[in-house]
Amino acid sequence: MSTGNLSNDAYWLVLQDGRMGTDGQSIGLVEAMGKPHIKYNLKLSWWQRLLPPRWASKFVAAELAQSFNQRPPVGIIGAGRRAAYGLLAAKRLWPHIQTVQIQNPKVNPLAFDVVIAPQHDALVGANVIQTLGGLHNLTDDKLAAASVHWQSRLAAFPSPRVAVLIGGNNKHFVLTEKWMDDLSVQLKKLHASGHVLWITISRRTPPVLAARLQNQLSAENIFFWDGQGDNPYHAFLARADFILVTSDSVSMISESLFTDKPVALLRMPGHSTKFDRFYHALIAQGYTNWFNGSWSILQRPRLRETQRVAALIGK
Repeated sequence: MSTGNLSNDAYWLVLQDGRMGTDGQSIGLVEAMGKPHIKYNLKLSWWQRLLPPRWASKFVAAELAQSFNQRPPVGIIGAGRRAAYGLLAAKRLWPHIQTVQIQNPKVNPLAFDVVIAPQHDALVGANVIQTLGGLHNLTDDKLAAASVHWQSRLAAFPSPRVAVLIGGNNKHFVLTEKWMDDLSVQLKKLHASGHVLWITISRRTPPVLAARLQNQLSAENIFFWDGQGDNPYHAFLARADFILVTSDSVSMISESLFTDKPVALLRMPGHSTKFDRFYHALIAQGYTNWFNGSWSILQRPRLRETQRVAALIGK
């Protein structure tokens, strides 16, 4: 358990399950709301995760009661299906608490006070706030801090600088040698035309394919982060002039579009109807387009969904 600023007796509980993507959404929202909060790691056994959420919530309720009954929170936020167990448990314990569920809970949305879900999930309801993309904990201050932190290592690179954000395998998309080789060809063309390349991989990028791309792009004015040491991801977003991001990650796309930089999508092998709805909405509203050797959208609005949702909940 860790705490935020709890000088005020009224605080929010933020449920975490150790997954960076979901935890970042919850923290980003409570920080944008400006609420004092406590982070609480929700632990569910494998068999509890197999139970229907309302049944599993009985076990979680006992855990929450032991930790927080003396001073219950005024609100609770969680992201993902596992967090839904905790929110249902909190409502069972403290009926007047405000429950904010991020992502589709896979149960009736009316079991919560507010449900926040991306448009491409097609979840509707009187208490559902739809977002274009995912919530995150990226802020202007964090981008500025990362820029300063990496200044000595990045400032010497000339413009134009391209941040290349590469994700990896998931249940919808799979990186292949051919795709990586094709990407290498496209990036070499950019480099030959005078663009600096700042390339970063994710934990889902197969190491053998990351090494393959790195070996093909060993040249001056190319910075390749191979997953070792300090991660320049936020600094790349802050300092790049252009951004390329793979299509497998709603989070990386949403964070890229939080900046004011031109963003183009790199289509990865695979398919998802939900992701297709996401791409279509972004393209239709002028946020981005598929990369075809250049950036077709140079000016666009910033995607600031976390801040928009925080304002709506705070009303």
